[in-house]
Amino acid sequence: MPRDLMEEGTYFGRLVEIGTDRLNNEARTPFVFVAWEVTYRAANGEWVPITPVTRESRWFTSEKAEPYTMDRLAQLGFNGDFDKPAFTADPNPQTEGLQLRCKHQYRNEQAYENWDLMGGGQKDREPWEAEQKRLFRAKYKTRMAGEKAPPGKPGAPPAAPAASKPMAPAKRVPAKAPIQEDEIPQDQAAIEDVPESDIPF
Repeated sequence: MPRDLMEEGTYFGRLVEIGTDRLNNEARTPFVFVAWEVTYRAANGEWVPITPVTRESRWFTSEKAEPYTMDRLAQLGFNGDFDKPAFTADPNPQTEGLQLRCKHQYRNEQAYENWDLMGGGQKDREPWEAEQKRLFRAKYKTRMAGEKAPPGKPGAPPAAPAASKPMAPAKRVPAKAPIQEDEIPQDQAAIEDVPESDIPF
């Protein structure tokens, strides 16, 4: 992963490579990688050009993560052929680009970037059965009853975030305006089932 973290937010990029790989762990965990050339960042509802950088999405293919990975590839219009890849989505991710989301995730007290499609891998919700809700509620109440905070002095307030420098005004913008944060569906990252110690930095 990159040494200098990019800010969390909405970006615009073009797909420049897709392939397969494995983590360097005992299980040799397989994943699909997609490399992006990132050229814009959303700010105040507009696209702001940035120095082009290459970032990578990793979508794992474990039993639980595979449906999310396939959903993401379907959004790109991927033909399923890693030897001769082609994409049919409109807009085309290779020639026209699309919107991406950068989030920070943490493993072993270290932060790294997680790049994903805007709203990528959305899964149909499956409500719990009544019995599962009842068991969870009982466990939750038991846990909360045993975690009464002891009296003491309040902690120090969090430090104010560092001020960031304004970016230069955009000269041109991608075809579509940035998606607003409240329009982004929430989903799980496709790194589940991967041991924390195996996440590369």
